Amino acid sequence: MTYIFCNATKDIRHTYVHQLRAMSSISSLFSDNSTPYIDYRIVENLFCRCFDAENLSRACVAIDARIDSTGIGIKTFVDSPFQKIAEFDKKRSYTDTGDVVEDAKRVSELRNERLDFSKDAYAIDDFIYHYVVRRKNSLAIHECPMDYIDIEQIEVTKETEKGFDFTDGRNKFKFSRSKSTILEAFDLNHPLYAFDVKFINDPIQAIMDVYYNEITLDGLSNQNSPDYPILILPLFSKKGSVHVPERSGLNQWNASGRKRDYDEIYIPYPIEERRRVPEFFPGRDVPFDLELPNRETISAKVCQDGGKAIMSNPNKDLGRWLLRDVLHLEEGTLVTMELLDNLGVNAVVFTKKEKGKYSIDFTNVETD
Repeated sequence: MTYIFCNATKDIRHTYVHQLRAMSSISSLFSDNSTPYIDYRIVENLFCRCFDAENLSRACVAIDARIDSTGIGIKTFVDSPFQKIAEFDKKRSYTDTGDVVEDAKRVSELRNERLDFSKDAYAIDDFIYHYVVRRKNSLAIHECPMDYIDIEQIEVTKETEKGFDFTDGRNKFKFSRSKSTILEAFDLNHPLYAFDVKFINDPIQAIMDVYYNEITLDGLSNQNSPDYPILILPLFSKKGSVHVPERSGLNQWNASGRKRDYDEIYIPYPIEERRRVPEFFPGRDVPFDLELPNRETISAKVCQDGGKAIMSNPNKDLGRWLLRDVLHLEEGTLVTMELLDNLGVNAVVFTKKEKGKYSIDFTNVETD
């Protein structure tokens, strides 16, 4: 396993620890507890900032960051081993077979499918967890592999009305039926580095001093990357019911009329979004560069009547990547809402980086 923290330079490790310590020092703003408080989003941002990682936390996938071809799940939590690693749609029953071992296998398969999705969509070769454990007056940095669950070795060790515990011989898990979540037991006893945190007595005054005197605390006031405009487009339709249309959008290849290539798809561009941000994309049929999550770039454009679709140019490039390379669907297989639910993604987010250059990523939005 590649250790991100240990393999970094001494200066990078020192900066990361110093910034974690600084951000935790204002914990008394939120609680009188002796356990430091630091929001998980702050840890994600600090990690990406210090280790020059690509921040993927906005995407609803199994990883929060990427360094080269390593996908990283970033967590922060109080000193308790079992932590959530996957959450599924509570409105659907994933565990109703009547056989608890089969139930464990089904949710484990769903977890593994999400790792596969991240692996193929983001060109990942290795997965790890980087996690910060909050303890009394201290923080501890850990890293461990983000393993696939070994389906063939699953053994249920405990069952209750609320769920069940199981293991694959390598890791221990819990599944909550009411919350439809898998939790994994993380090691708390072997940190890569642990350090004390001192709380600022009057954090409000300290923040006001920074604000009004424009002083810099350990470089934390440096600007982050530009705040690029984004546009989120759902991959489903709400007409009648929530569904992926069988003859349009991701299933455009199945449309009636002329013979179509099995890789022909488009991203629906609803009229309300076209009216809300009319200048987001170039005009109809004007090509632009679209960077995929795997860092490859294809040509795309707004097209069809009224500009209701985002398609690649040629139009099968996007479908070949999404349907074949990422979803691994056989030609002629429909994309369904169930498939998207299983993967935990049902929308895409476009980022406008500069004139003629965009990126696309996956996310999840409410369907109600």
